[in-house]
Amino acid sequence: MSTLSLILLACCPGCGNVLTPTLSERFAQADAAALARFVKSNRVSDDEKTPASTTLEVLQVARGKSRGVKKGMRMTLPLFLDGDSGSLYFVTARLKEENAKGKSKGKGKAKAKAKPELKWVDPLEVSETAYHYIAQAPSPEVPAPKRLKYFLKFFEFPDATIADDAYNEFAKAAYKDVKAAGDAFSRGDLRKWLLEKKTPQTHIGLYGIMLGICGTKDDVPLLERKLRHTKDEFRMGIEGVIAGYLMLTGDAGMDLIDETKFKDKKAPFGETYMAIQALRIMWTYGEGRVTAERLKKSMRLVLDKPAFAELVLPDLARWQDWSVIDRVAKLYDAKAYNAAGFKRATIQFLLAASKAAPAPQVAAAKKHLAAIKQRDPKNYRAAVRLAI
Repeated sequence: MSTLSLILLACCPGCGNVLTPTLSERFAQADAAALARFVKSNRVSDDEKTPASTTLEVLQVARGKSRGVKKGMRMTLPLFLDGDSGSLYFVTARLKEENAKGKSKGKGKAKAKAKPELKWVDPLEVSETAYHYIAQAPSPEVPAPKRLKYFLKFFEFPDATIADDAYNEFAKAAYKDVKAAGDAFSRGDLRKWLLEKKTPQTHIGLYGIMLGICGTKDDVPLLERKLRHTKDEFRMGIEGVIAGYLMLTGDAGMDLIDETKFKDKKAPFGETYMAIQALRIMWTYGEGRVTAERLKKSMRLVLDKPAFAELVLPDLARWQDWSVIDRVAKLYDAKAYNAAGFKRATIQFLLAASKAAPAPQVAAAKKHLAAIKQRDPKNYRAAVRLAI
């Protein structure tokens, strides 16, 4: 994972539109762009002989004047929009392929350069404020930390189109760039948004990480209350809150995570799952604020939960925690762990250990593999095949 979007999507399967093009990306990729108003539209006729269409009229030109786009011009799109006289749309266009390649019309000496022809696509209903937000956004060529500071101003903006797009700009950014923009974060705003019930749950994870980047010890109690407040439901974004908490508390903060997410037998499934994701975030992006050994210690606790053991074995292998070789091998035949997925994950963990562990542990891994191969050849073959 190299971007916050991958963190958030991996940790929040329901995080929706994080990876869709942002509005500034759509604008940057367009050969023409404008704010247009709705004029009229037609549905597909009953006999399907007349196609759907919508006519828009340009009010403001953001790009494309040199290609003939001007105020008052009308365009007809081959789709139906259910608008009215007050509906405004941000609409972009690309040069048609033959024009983009520079082809010309005519023959011989009469050959003349073709007039650029635009194909208008993807109208997005917007407010006039949202249009100006798009038109004034920094180009993708501007250094990322500087660009992000522009979008930071629009977090939780009253216009949902703007607020969601500003969030997506951060969610798609590389972590190093988000961190580099940290001097512009408002601790007060982040604290407020984390506490407000109206804050979209899809935003909570990012705000938790951002507070971890810019916060102080004074923010720890707030994050602790947030992560302790468990419910019997999936709390989207709590992995970011946990990661932010650990960024500020380091190794000492792991004790609370162990107590509430891993050791507590009543911890909701979603809470444990998100805590695992937070450990992964800290391993990749925590910059040593929680030591590698302390992260391994907590991840080993998850092996006590049969429902999660299969999920963390690849992490323990990647983190080269070979201290659990004998323990994992012993679980292979335990009744509570009698699932093909866990058995194959165990074999793959032992295979990794047999190649990368220190000599004594290599020997132990090979011994366990030989025994498993003899008594459970079907799962052994499947695991070896998947591991290649």
